[in-house]
Amino acid sequence: GNSLTWADEVARYSMIWLTFLGSGLALREGAHAAITNAQDALPTSGQRAMRAVILIVMFAFFGFMVWVGIDYMSRMAVQKSAALRVPMKWIYAAMPAGFALMIIHLALIAPKYWRAGQQHSDEAAIG
Repeated sequence: GNSLTWADEVARYSMIWLTFLGSGLALREGAHAAITNAQDALPTSGQRAMRAVILIVMFAFFGFMVWVGIDYMSRMAVQKSAALRVPMKWIYAAMPAGFALMIIHLALIAPKYWRAGQQHSDEAAIG
């Protein structure tokens, strides 16, 4: 009738790591929620400008979160988990690792995202 004392922690910490590691891939695949009404209402040059601003803000936010995550991780270096006795810095390392991966994935899709409206205007000019 006894359960494993560490199973809950392993499940919780695995979920945390999988969430942060998977967020970059979700960004790359377009699986995050996006609201494009304002962007779609603009002319092509305005859409490109707005996309550039969005990319800059996202890169800045992700970089800031890497910095905050590293800071938070270093603050938790002395704390250990209750059952596994693992230093909590390894659990909190998921945050900077996940946001660093989001920067990489965003860098991979940024050129295509920035040029997305150009294809529609080119087709309209040809057609």
